[in-house]
Amino acid sequence: TAMNVHIETERLLLRRFSPEDWRDLMDYLSYKSVTRYSPLTALTEETAPGEAAERAASREIFAVEYRPEGKVIGELCLE
Repeated sequence: TAMNVHIETERLLLRRFSPEDWRDLMDYLSYKSVTRYSPLTALTEETAPGEAAERAASREIFAVEYRPEGKVIGELCLE
């Protein structure tokens, strides 16, 4: 099922979000230049934990993790 998706390559892992991913999420979504053409607003330390929790609960949004660093660098939404 989509709940258990893990797709791996040598460098990337597509997986479910975890609430603990909030810092990584904030790292790439805290820049207005990144969210400019998105319905999202730039994240802060106050808003990022809630956004990560919402993504973790979603069946449609997946984290893209850079495996060598164990860091989430993006996301994929399958609506």
